[in-house]
Amino acid sequence: MYLEKRFEVETETPVKTLEPWRQNMLDAADLIEQRGHAKNILEDSNGSLCFVGALSMAVTGYSDAIDLRVGIGIQKMFPFIGQNPVDWNNAPERTKEEVVSAMRACARS
Repeated sequence: MYLEKRFEVETETPVKTLEPWRQNMLDAADLIEQRGHAKNILEDSNGSLCFVGALSMAVTGYSDAIDLRVGIGIQKMFPFIGQNPVDWNNAPERTKEEVVSAMRACARS
């Protein structure tokens, strides 16, 4: 049977690839959501992670292995929240939900 090209239906939706820093930020947000939110420490004894610890874990597999990709995430977050992300994460009033939400919003901005 003959079927004109213009009537063919695409069966697969192309996958949109995120820039690496965006994917890293989303992965880090997932880690904080799953493992908990830490302050003033990269990873606490319960496995909870701070902003930087989660980024590091997302890109290296270790909470204390800081590399350029972690630096890029910090750099992207800084203007998004309007202050140093480490200080912001460690603020007494900062909640896990705020950190996760801001990280996801930054990655999608």
